[in-house]
Amino acid sequence: MKYLLTFKPLGHFFFGNERTFKEDYVAHSEYFPQPTQLLGALRLVIAQQYGLIKQYRNGRYTKDPQTLQALTGTAKAHTFMENDDLGKIAMLSPMFLASESLDDAYFPTPFDLNATITYGSHMMATESEEIIPVKYPQKVTLSYLTLANIGGYYYLDGYNVKHHSPQMLGNSVFWKAYLNGEERAVNALFAFEDSSEHKGIFLPHEQVGIALDKGKQTIDEKFYVKKDYTLNEGFLFACLLDFDGEIEDDYVQLGAEGSLFKMEVHPLSQTPLSQHPVIVSLQNAPKAGGKAVAISDVMVEHKDVSPLHFALVPYVKRSASLKRDKERYMGVHPLKQVAPAGSIFYLKEQESMPSNIGAYAKMGYNQFISL
Repeated sequence: MKYLLTFKPLGHFFFGNERTFKEDYVAHSEYFPQPTQLLGALRLVIAQQYGLIKQYRNGRYTKDPQTLQALTGTAKAHTFMENDDLGKIAMLSPMFLASESLDDAYFPTPFDLNATITYGSHMMATESEEIIPVKYPQKVTLSYLTLANIGGYYYLDGYNVKHHSPQMLGNSVFWKAYLNGEERAVNALFAFEDSSEHKGIFLPHEQVGIALDKGKQTIDEKFYVKKDYTLNEGFLFACLLDFDGEIEDDYVQLGAEGSLFKMEVHPLSQTPLSQHPVIVSLQNAPKAGGKAVAISDVMVEHKDVSPLHFALVPYVKRSASLKRDKERYMGVHPLKQVAPAGSIFYLKEQESMPSNIGAYAKMGYNQFISL
């Protein structure tokens, strides 16, 4: 059954990345959790709801490992490339944002977008009761870059890496316009981060923390600044889950610090989001040829580039997962190279994006929509 899961933060949240595991004086949360973090949290809550795993003083255990493996699979972090066994979990989408009313969803915009934004402003009181102006996108004019070629060389006409529009979050109005090649949309884009210049969805917070060594012991006189987030009013995290079984509302922990979220479960077909253009597209097999837009992060290791005329990948991220043994920190698994959501891939005729990468393809990586 296809479910829509929503996650309401019950406080500040912090999602780790490769920088989290290094010695640094700034710990900066990502906007979204890694798919491996989301999968791990859902596997645990499903196992607990089915009564197959219990919490004891010195760790979690199961008395029926075979039934547990049939339910949540045998794939582990170090075997995700080769082993796609996630039990009764057939598919997990990347995390995205949804409105609390579940009538709209927001995904990172593609990198072949140019946006001319007209800002409005309103006055807001700060914590010190100072009245300041806050800008917000009032009108957005969209245009899309197109593929061009000279001889056998391809390029994106009009793309300027130094002056390109920043990536934002697009709602259903934006995605409908984008998928239909319409160049204009109003109030369709949202900034990621809230600032004095514009209203965003993620509200940043900073605090000073005490540094820890690899054994999670404090280091005297060593401090760092941690930047985490809350969500602006009216927004939730969400994902799609295709699961051969029942799952109920619960509380889950996500991210490097086990941030707590209230999870609510909705049959996807009974929500307005079942008609969202991106969600509809994600449930269809990508077409061969044309343009593929990454809706999720994309594993770029072991990729054959022969199916491509051209790809726009502005930067490459690295993902890592923690090694644990009975809740003890044991280091990190090897880092994986990933291209960000919003990357663009122009395919040769009759070619498709390769996605046969074990469990990663089922857990929210390498999700594309076709144009």
